[in-house]
Amino acid sequence: MRSGRRRAGLVLSGIASLAIAGAFFSTGLQNPVLRLYWGAGGLFLLLAGATLTAGHGTTRRFLGISLYVLWLVCLLEGGSALALRLKTGEWHWKPTDPSIFDPHPWLVGVPRPGVTVEQGGKVIHHNSLGLRGREITPRKPGMPRVVTLGGSTTYCTGVSEGETWPEELERRLDPAVQVVNLGVPGYTTVEHLIQTALNLSDLHPDVAIYYEGWNDLLNAHIENLRSDYSDFHGHAQYHALHLPEVWTGPDLAFLRLGKTFLCRLGWVPEIGYQAIHVRGHLSGEPDDRALSLYRRNLGLIVALCRRQGIEPVFVPQVLNAPAFLGHAPFPGTWYVPNDGVMGLLADYNRTMEEVAGENQVPYAGEVLSAHWGPEDFVDKGHFSPSGNRRFAALLAPRLQGLVARVATGAGR
Repeated sequence: MRSGRRRAGLVLSGIASLAIAGAFFSTGLQNPVLRLYWGAGGLFLLLAGATLTAGHGTTRRFLGISLYVLWLVCLLEGGSALALRLKTGEWHWKPTDPSIFDPHPWLVGVPRPGVTVEQGGKVIHHNSLGLRGREITPRKPGMPRVVTLGGSTTYCTGVSEGETWPEELERRLDPAVQVVNLGVPGYTTVEHLIQTALNLSDLHPDVAIYYEGWNDLLNAHIENLRSDYSDFHGHAQYHALHLPEVWTGPDLAFLRLGKTFLCRLGWVPEIGYQAIHVRGHLSGEPDDRALSLYRRNLGLIVALCRRQGIEPVFVPQVLNAPAFLGHAPFPGTWYVPNDGVMGLLADYNRTMEEVAGENQVPYAGEVLSAHWGPEDFVDKGHFSPSGNRRFAALLAPRLQGLVARVATGAGR
């Protein structure tokens, strides 16, 4: 009886040793959380094997208590992981791409300078100024300079280097024109106001293209929406850019769940996306408050550009309309349903056209007249390489004459 128990214990110990070695040395276990779970499982088997092989007395009692405690911890961790799955819809150990953005005191997050990463088969590069694209100098070269401002659809998250529409636009403009991509995922007209007021002066652009609408409309139907979007968008942006949280302890599900609980009690300060406390109603109807703020922001952008001798160009947002199905809230917002996005976007594009007309700003409405199909997008709104080429081809004729006039002083 005792020899059979010892043999079983030795077998368990052998399996445990392999599991622990795999957790620490296997190149296939890249996820640190899964590596931790794998190692904990190996330790559990090792303790079980040691308990079986140990004789009677203090040693066996100690090993049995250790095994019981580890079993309770594993039970707590598994239950917490399940609770987080029910709460967030994702497993705690689901791998996420490391952030290539840094926290910023005014803009929430900015591209980290000098990084090159591969994400989902796409190569993303930030130059030393923290801008997507090749290296440039702040001092304007001996040619006209165009800057593009927008969210992820200007940053072009869906494609690799060399395939973004700002790069394609530069290739289509003649004579030589430098196009600089200032797009950042998630940015709205609030961030673009800050960029225009404080950042463009270092780059001295002749023309600034603003591709706006999608990110702003995500603030629709929030009750008492703050004029600076700080009650929702600012906090949501922290999460969207995968910026680091204050917590630096072990990445365990029960600790994460406990931190969330303590935040709810008010015993631990809330940060980032956890601090979102808004109310509203799900609707695809126009939101007068949100649209008025969008109108104000566009008008201020025009004034800031004109004050600096920059010619603004407004470009309405284009999305993959067939992809917006169902009445559930669109991801990234709480009160805009999927089937209401295109209707709201039409209101925002119309508002942009009105502001452009009132301020004599070029409005690239031709992008809305083109037929866009699923092949032009990689998802609901980010262009594919072919979509970026089509988009740049539509903008190039309008930009060609404008850049020539501005460069010679006629457009100032």
